[in-house]
Order: sequence, then structure tokens, then C-alpha cells
Amino acid sequence: MAIFVSMASLRERRRADGTRSFAVLWRDPDTGRQTSLTYDDEREAKVVKELIEAAGGYATEAARIAEAVRKPGPTVLEAISEHIELLTGVGADTRSHYRRQLTAHIAPVIGAYPVSALTYRHVAGWVRTMTAKGLASKTVATVHGLLSAAMTTATRLGYRTDNPCVGVSLPEDLVDVLLPLVAAKAPDALLFTNTVGSQISSSRFWTTTWTPALDAACNPRRADGAPDLDAPRRTKRPRVHDLRHTHASWMIARGRTCSCCSGGSGTSRSPRPRRRTPI
Repeated sequence: MAIFVSMASLRERRRADGTRSFAVLWRDPDTGRQTSLTYDDEREAKVVKELIEAAGGYATEAARIAEAVRKPGPTVLEAISEHIELLTGVGADTRSHYRRQLTAHIAPVIGAYPVSALTYRHVAGWVRTMTAKGLASKTVATVHGLLSAAMTTATRLGYRTDNPCVGVSLPEDLVDVLLPLVAAKAPDALLFTNTVGSQISSSRFWTTTWTPALDAACNPRRADGAPDLDAPRRTKRPRVHDLRHTHASWMIARGRTCSCCSGGSGTSRSPRPRRRTPI
């Protein structure tokens, strides 16, 4: 497991009857007071130490961590594995892709944490760790999406009461891509145009861009043209219009108001916060 902040210590103590105990000691960053938790099991003490360090040592989160470690329940790794098995409407290739993401990007960092002890600070620290490793923003967003979906499932199954991924900011490389385009345009100019600078035709975009992109996503191929059986693939063929609904659903899930979403999606009416499947 990765440690984001080095601040806690682990001390072994011998009781009068000869048994051992393990105390986790740290200072609350708000009060500066030293706090400790004691465990009979060294493994549990080590898990608590790493969780408290990753959560910044705050008393309220430490209490939640202590309670979660003492009661039985799945780890983050086990909860995500169960989430992948419970998914409907996805094929074996998609499940294999999710398992590879879990093994490569989640399990080594937060996989051993009790799922009920995972906090917003843990998730934010994990995202920073992936970014520091140089992972592409798209990869970070995809893996975060898997964790967030699994935490929603964990909530439904009663393993925890909330989703700690909600509100965690992700790298926004799309902004870097769009800024140069916006800077070179007049306020009333088209941002995306066809080859002669005019408005893009929806029918032409559908036939020359959108449909080939869906074909490639649903049936990925290698550079030599042969089917790529190991690549992730889409099982549905969404419409362009579905992008707007998905975007609005994501923004509402992150705390944006309906009126804010309607302004950003180009509609005069506030979209109803209906549950839609992200595409």
C-alpha cells in the first residue's frame, strides 16, 4: 500500500501477562494533540497506520477508520472484484479489462484498505499518485470511474454509507486542448468547423466520423487489421445526443445544479436528473 503522508508511528508494547499490543500514534493536524489507537493484531495496526497517514491524521476520519478495521467487511480489492462480477450488459473482454485496471492501478495503492474505511482524502491521494506517475488524464479518469462505480455498488450492498469518490477533482487535459482553439476565435465564431471553415453537417459527421468511431470501439482491431481480442470494447452504440445527457448526469452527480447543466449543454430548460448509463 502507498503512504501519501508520513506522520504516524507504530509501537509494540508488552502487557503484564506477557501478551503483546500494538499502538498507532499520531498528531491531529488541527489540534496538535497526540492520539493513539491500540490493537492486539499487528496486521490490523499496520493497516490503521497507513490509513491514518493517507487520511492526514484528522480525528473524525481516524475514528471511522478505527471502527471499520475492527468490524468484518471486504477490502477495496474485494469490493471492486465483486462489483465487476455483478455487472450486467458487459462481455468477458470488458470484465477482463476492468480486472487489469484493478490489478495495475488500484490494488497496489488502496486495494488492501477496508472498503468501509476509504475516505475522500484516500481517493484524492490515490488520484495524485496516478498523476505523479505520469498516467494520461484519460486513464486516470477511467480508473477513477471504475472505483467510483464500485463504491456505489458497495453502498447498495451495505458495505458503506456513501461514495468517497464524489467530488474528487480529476486532471482536465481537455481544457488544455480547447484553450488554444478558443483563444484564436472570435466570441461568435464556430469552434469546430469542416475543412472549408463552415458549420459541420450532422449527417456527414454521422457517416464519416461517428459511425466509424463506434465501429472501432465495438470491434477494435490491431494495426495489421486483425481483430484485437484483448482490447476493451463497447457493447452499445450511443447517439451523439447521448453525450449531452451523460455530461449532464455526471455534472449533477458532482454537485452541479440543473440550471448550471442546462446552460452548459445549450438548452433553455433544466434537464431532469434522470439516471442514465454513462457511455
